[in-house]
Amino acid sequence: MQPVFFGSSAQPLYGVLTPATARPRRKTGVLLLYPGVQEYSRAHWAFRTLAGALAARGFCALRFDYRGVGDSAGDPDSTTVDACVDDACVAASELRDAGAVDQVAIIGMRLGAAVGAHACERLPFVDRVFLWNPVVDGRAYVRELEHMDRAMRLRLLHPLEHREDELAGFRFPSHVRRSLERVDLCSGSAPLARGVEVFAEPGSSESAALREAASRRGHQVVTHTIHDSGGPPPFPDASLLAQEAIASLVARMDEVAP
Repeated sequence: MQPVFFGSSAQPLYGVLTPATARPRRKTGVLLLYPGVQEYSRAHWAFRTLAGALAARGFCALRFDYRGVGDSAGDPDSTTVDACVDDACVAASELRDAGAVDQVAIIGMRLGAAVGAHACERLPFVDRVFLWNPVVDGRAYVRELEHMDRAMRLRLLHPLEHREDELAGFRFPSHVRRSLERVDLCSGSAPLARGVEVFAEPGSSESAALREAASRRGHQVVTHTIHDSGGPPPFPDASLLAQEAIASLVARMDEVAP
């Protein structure tokens, strides 16, 4: 693993580049997009494991922190969905250069899936996006985060009434809330890559709605069922031990990416 700082020198992004450990090296690099800050910690182990598993199949992988999150510079109040999309585009270019790959595929989890779906519109060298339990409806996502917040407060014996500018222990100003609520991958204006594959729990209504909306727009979405990485848990510090999901993602990438 190679820690890297990239992007603007005034506000650099922090990432970890995992070079391919198998030969031959693939022509495709894989950009891993974390979920939102409220679910960031629980996904760390899964993303580190996923990066290592991809490297063992010959893929170079890059995972990184959005601005204002983790070890990246920036004000947390600036971490809107649009800002995350901008950061994903910068990271994709960094992976292409630092990883010396011709193409980039994206694996995005939860909010990271929505970010990846939008970023691919601006990245001609990205033609495949894997959406891992994607956030399809931003308003429903915010309600899930509020449910998580109430569960945390109950566990910690905190007052159940929360501040308007805080959610699940993180700053949550109104403009960030509005940016999340505007996410709608089923709308006619939502971009899709040439190859879109959804990895979701069985019976996911959001995934079904996304597939139907994409079909109406002339896109085909391939869906895969996974059983060990559902939506947000009651407590965001619960590690995501998604062995089945990781194996499915890696096997599919191995099958379709050069």
